[in-house]
Amino acid sequence: MIKALIFDFDGVLGSSDIPRFRSLKYAAADVGIDLPNDSIQIMRGRTTLEFLEIVLSKTQKKKMDQIINIHTRNFRNKIDDLVEPIDTTVSFIKHYSGSKKLALATMSGREPIDKLLTKFGIQDKFRTIVCKEDVAKRKPDPEVYLKAIDELGIQAKDSIVIEDTRLGAEAAILSGAKCYILLNGLNDKSDFNRMNISGFISSQKDLELIG
Repeated sequence: MIKALIFDFDGVLGSSDIPRFRSLKYAAADVGIDLPNDSIQIMRGRTTLEFLEIVLSKTQKKKMDQIINIHTRNFRNKIDDLVEPIDTTVSFIKHYSGSKKLALATMSGREPIDKLLTKFGIQDKFRTIVCKEDVAKRKPDPEVYLKAIDELGIQAKDSIVIEDTRLGAEAAILSGAKCYILLNGLNDKSDFNRMNISGFISSQKDLELIG
C-alpha cells in the first residue's frame, strides 16, 4: 500500500532549470566562456558545482569561482523572483487532503527552498523536507530519498517518488521506491528508456490517480 508521495523540487515543483542555466550562461560569458545551449541537459538533476566540473575545461575551471560568484549575485539572491511554480504539482499539493504523507527531497539548499515553498504557499504541506545540507552523497546515490523515507517512518516499497530527470529517477529506484516521472516540457518518455519507471505524469489528474 502506498503511504507517501515524495517530490523532487527542480523541474517538479519549481521551474528553476531554465533561469538557473541562463544565469550560469551569463556568468560564464562575463568571464569569456561560452556555455553551449544544449549543455542545459547536462545541468538538469545536478548541482551547479557538479555541472561546471563536467562542462568546463581544465583551463576554464580556473575561473569557476568567478562564475559562481556572479551567478550567486544574479540568481541565488533573487531566486524567489525568478523561479515560478509548476502548476500541475503545486496546485495538487496545495489542495491535497488525502491520507498519504507528503515529503520533499531535493539537492537544492534549504534557504532557497524555504523561500520558494513559502512563495508557492505549500511550506506547511510536507511531513518532512530533506535538502542537500542533510546528506553527504548526491544523486544518483539514493541517500536523499532514503533519508526522507526514514523520516516518514515507512518502508521504501510503500512510497512513490516524483522525479523529472534520469539522475533523479536512478536515485529513486535505488532507494526501493516506485518512481513516476513528471513530463515538464524539458524531458521526454524516451529519456527513461530501459529504466524501471512506474508511470508518467502529464496532468493534475494523473497525480490524483496515484494520490
